[in-house]
Amino acid sequence: MTATADYCPSSAVRVSARWEAVERCTGTSRKRANRTRRRTRIRGRMTNFTRDGDSDRRSVSRRRFVSTTAAAGVLATGRTAAQNDDDGGGGDGGGSAVNVGTTDTIENADEVRFDEAIPVGELAQLFIEFDTANHPVIGTDVQFQGVVLNTVASNEERTAVSANLEWDEFEWEGDRILSPLFEPMAWVSGGDVSLESSFYDEYQLVRLAGTADADQRFFDRYGSVPYVWGVVPATESVQPGTVVDVTGTVEYAGRDDSTVEFGASGVYLTVTSLVDRGQRTTISASTSSGDRASFLGTQIRTQPQLTTGLADLEYSYETEFPRPAGGSIVTHEGQVESTDYESGGIDTASMRTTGQRIVVGETRPGQWEAESGDSGDSEEPEFPNTVAVLDTSGSMDQRDTVSGDSRIAVAKQSARSLVNFVENGNKLGIVDFDYRATTTSSLESLDEDARGVMKDDIDRLSPSGGTSIGAGLREALDLLRGTTGPKSIILLSDGEHNEPPSPDSILPELKSLGVTIYTIGMGSSAGETLLERLADETGGQSAFRPEPGEIRQVFQQFSISVQNRSQITSERAELTEGDTASGSATVDGSCDEVQFSLSYPGSEITLQPETPAGEPLSEGDGVVHRVGETSEIWTVEEPETGDWSFTMTGEQLSRPEVATTEVSADSPIDADLFINDFHYEQTGMFRVELKATNGERRYTGGDVTLTATNGDETAEIALRDDRGGPDPVGNDGIYTGYFHPESTGEYTFSAAITGGEVADLQRDFTRRLQVDEVVDPIRPYREREPLSSDTSSTGLLERLEQYAPFVGIAAVGAILAKRYWLGGDDGAGTTAEIGAETDTGRDAEAGTHAETSTETGTDAEADIEAGTDAEADIEAGTDAEADTETGTDAETGIEVGDAERE
Repeated sequence: MTATADYCPSSAVRVSARWEAVERCTGTSRKRANRTRRRTRIRGRMTNFTRDGDSDRRSVSRRRFVSTTAAAGVLATGRTAAQNDDDGGGGDGGGSAVNVGTTDTIENADEVRFDEAIPVGELAQLFIEFDTANHPVIGTDVQFQGVVLNTVASNEERTAVSANLEWDEFEWEGDRILSPLFEPMAWVSGGDVSLESSFYDEYQLVRLAGTADADQRFFDRYGSVPYVWGVVPATESVQPGTVVDVTGTVEYAGRDDSTVEFGASGVYLTVTSLVDRGQRTTISASTSSGDRASFLGTQIRTQPQLTTGLADLEYSYETEFPRPAGGSIVTHEGQVESTDYESGGIDTASMRTTGQRIVVGETRPGQWEAESGDSGDSEEPEFPNTVAVLDTSGSMDQRDTVSGDSRIAVAKQSARSLVNFVENGNKLGIVDFDYRATTTSSLESLDEDARGVMKDDIDRLSPSGGTSIGAGLREALDLLRGTTGPKSIILLSDGEHNEPPSPDSILPELKSLGVTIYTIGMGSSAGETLLERLADETGGQSAFRPEPGEIRQVFQQFSISVQNRSQITSERAELTEGDTASGSATVDGSCDEVQFSLSYPGSEITLQPETPAGEPLSEGDGVVHRVGETSEIWTVEEPETGDWSFTMTGEQLSRPEVATTEVSADSPIDADLFINDFHYEQTGMFRVELKATNGERRYTGGDVTLTATNGDETAEIALRDDRGGPDPVGNDGIYTGYFHPESTGEYTFSAAITGGEVADLQRDFTRRLQVDEVVDPIRPYREREPLSSDTSSTGLLERLEQYAPFVGIAAVGAILAKRYWLGGDDGAGTTAEIGAETDTGRDAEAGTHAETSTETGTDAEADIEAGTDAEADIEAGTDAEADTETGTDAETGIEVGDAERE
């Protein structure tokens, strides 16, 4: 591996001994119920960075990657891969520093290699970046574990899947953003595919969804589970709802070497092996009312219903479970109430659910209304429920902190500070464990009286005995069971689990109830592997601090997460007596409440906020002030908008101490910052995405700038949401760019989003990235130009230019061969069929030529533009000889149907 990072999305922060998570943005409002939007991750490793030895790492030859992307028209050899400096400096994610060297050509190309299994999510990501028949991954043998969503054994069944996969049923607000995003993988269910009936004598189609950590990360970014269509021998027995190990070869329909002729173009798998790992769907035509059964499908956004495209399950809960987000893959178990299996139609059933498992996905706030089927968002806000689970085993008596305090003393100080950090109305409980667990303080809504009692309970804790993390989790589960609202656990341990019960025996129920676990490893002997996995599988955050005294700040950060608050800024400074450190925070109109929280090791440091008018804040009239032995909190109801400031002052310090101020708000604006490195070793580029949300809608219209700093090196990257540059879908609330590091070392990223739906919005997110090796950059995505708002009157050529102005005609052909529509719009319009043949044995340098012919139902040769010569530039109005920027010479034929699909 060449890079590691701390990774901090809204519900998951990964922190190791040298990683520090410093950004958080989650929105919740107590005053308006429609702002209570808890996003609880159910499973999946949330960090987008893998380490040496991870099972989903694979090695792709860089030379081969470079040469084939050049041939496909996704690399302008010898040219700057990013935007020009006059465009604002690297607006597509690279900056002027990202250059493609002239030596990156097809010569001496190696073969593509995959050392390990490749998940569906990463395969989908490759084709989202550039969907082309010449992609270097085509022809590669891949392996992954997934689930069979449905099987298709006739054209009638394929048509039924197309008609029933309506993307707006899965999206948060039905914004139709998944359709173009999933086009590269979901095209088989579209209306353009034409399969002879004899195809099904030899093959069947199987829709396979990924279930690996990378697939969960894909869901976290895009809001739906990735899947791919597979071609499986008809003799293979495949049942929907089966967990399978898949082995197959990546192919591309439309190529001469494609196993199947689909009548359209797109990526698919030729499956060579399916190993059954267990059946999740047991409902069948023989199931009767009253039978116990199970069903696996995709969650519909607006009602308690799962679908596979060929079968639907309506369900109601016997006991309370969290509401799955639309697009999640979910398994339900329970008592069947009715079934209706129609020959050739959509099979339906209803169930009284007693068990729910979200395989890949997340949850939403509230429960389903029993009668209406709508989500149960009530007028009353649902306050978060948090249980702090503290290790009080014998090893916690060690005095190995920098301050000389014992581990248990630091843990107790941190827990008391947590009581201060959590705002009134939120529920908090305390559990302690050694070889067994006890409830220190029951789960209660906080006010000043409850805080006093809880702090006294914490003071009585003392260390002894072994370490049973499982017992602590079970005790916390008992406190959380039956509560409404978001559920979280903050788990602190300094050692390895060594007493029953096993945490793995408690984890399934925690996950089924939507409990998010935040873990803190204290000291060098903490069980890092277990603590990290508990956080990963529940969508939580994990932090490891070999210096035990540093856990105070982690509790401070996690308090923001468990309360679903939106972080505005964070300031950290080392102070000596008499020193001061200042910071500022912009409070926008979406903030109903703002909190300034200070954490420090001991002695005395004070915090003084000032209003935008420069007036020092004082207690009273909507301002609450709480002071602890190592913390100080100011909470302001209905704060004035504008630029606030704050000052930390070292009052009485016997030695230098580090103090941290976190400013957070009660706001519906939420953002996750994702950095993906899965092909950094081949391209030298990190894909950066900021997903912004406003409640259950995507937040659009903002301007996002990412600043990367490493010593004297500073680069600014504009993240785009206009389907321009590297952005695959415009106005979907996912702001996209690429970053190339020019040197090794620790980079600090500061992502700022301004404007948009909230005009005065200004939020900053900071994180750190460790780069151990610099790789020469190439552009790993197809360059796009923003689409105009009105394309109804534009012709084929103009839309060719809008889709890919900087790539060769071969790559443009690969794009236009697709439908922009996915399931649910069958038969609307006709298609453009494009075949492209690239001669990779010719000159691979930029500036080569292409001969282009267009067929319109006759054998006549024509220019792309009527009236120009046969040899034409891809851009309108240019000379006959032109640079196609594909890196090769290409002869391309284009066949256009009766109409052009929008």
